[in-house]
Amino acid sequence: MKQSQKINLFETRDLGRNIEAALAFAKQNYGAICKGISFFIPLLLIAAYIMPDTFELQRRLSGVSPLEMLGAYGSDTLLAYLAVGLSSLFSMTYVISYMTEYIDAVDGKVDSAAVWSRFSKVIFPVFVCQLVYMICVSVGTMLCLIPGVFIAVSCMFYAYVYINEGETVIGSLKRSYYLVQGNWWSVFLYVLLVVIVVAIISGIFSIPLLFASIGAVFGLDAFASDTYIFITTLIAYVGDFFVAPLVTITLGMLYYSLRDEKEGINMDTKIDDIGINQDNNTNY
Repeated sequence: MKQSQKINLFETRDLGRNIEAALAFAKQNYGAICKGISFFIPLLLIAAYIMPDTFELQRRLSGVSPLEMLGAYGSDTLLAYLAVGLSSLFSMTYVISYMTEYIDAVDGKVDSAAVWSRFSKVIFPVFVCQLVYMICVSVGTMLCLIPGVFIAVSCMFYAYVYINEGETVIGSLKRSYYLVQGNWWSVFLYVLLVVIVVAIISGIFSIPLLFASIGAVFGLDAFASDTYIFITTLIAYVGDFFVAPLVTITLGMLYYSLRDEKEGINMDTKIDDIGINQDNNTNY
């Protein structure tokens, strides 16, 4: 079987070529990536199990104030979303760690042990980065929607910077701002396109869960049962979980493209390769 050619991540690309490179990378590595992130699925099982059935709650607690409903079921909902959030964070960090190891991997063969080693070293700082990022975006959004969107796009590569370049938490946010500077609108439109496409794909896995609302409204026991709610909620969570790496990979391609545009990494590598080849020829 012919081996797929290793993809050069550091290359200045336009929108179309970025997406093409992301799809090519996913074709080569998606199986290995999904195998790695599958270890985080128990978090989704917990989330699906403890998440309250909102359709049933609306039927049973009609007339109850939102504050009373929040007091009764808020803790379960919070824990469920926390489990989903952690699974997303772990998945994103694993995928970026994988892409980082891919850069130096011989013939594109990534050592899973090396990915896990890198993951374990960066997961807590990336978590701190995410908290700082969310705080900055939230403050900007409260002041006015536009500053919040501007910060969200400008600093969105914080995890890529930290894992690839070893910056500090604050340095990662500043470095992301530097990479996006001068390309804000193109990055914004690129991200918007990716998010819309992936949201449509993820939405397919949520279709079975929509029938739960039908069961709650019309009293159809098959669709309103706890078992059906649990299974369809889990399908929605897991489906979204395994589609999400497409976003991380696609944004990763943009990150590497921006770095190459700013720093000319690909050109430097080609010059180094020419020097090595000349030395080898001289030895002969």
